[in-house]
Amino acid sequence: MDPRRLAATALDLNLQLMRWRAAPTLPLERVAAARCLLVGAGTLGCNVARQLLAWGVRHLTLVDSGRVA
Repeated sequence: MDPRRLAATALDLNLQLMRWRAAPTLPLERVAAARCLLVGAGTLGCNVARQLLAWGVRHLTLVDSGRVA
């Protein structure tokens, strides 16, 4: 039992369930192939990134020029 294979299978099953319940016409293949650039990783940016990952976006680039004091 490969942990990476189990995680990928769980992700695919979760996405299929979300598509079945929330958006039946959502093309999961196009969502998984999408490349997203997220500018700003503050409070809102982190939540947007989490939602994108939950919906199956696998290529996500975060850009943030903020400094932590």
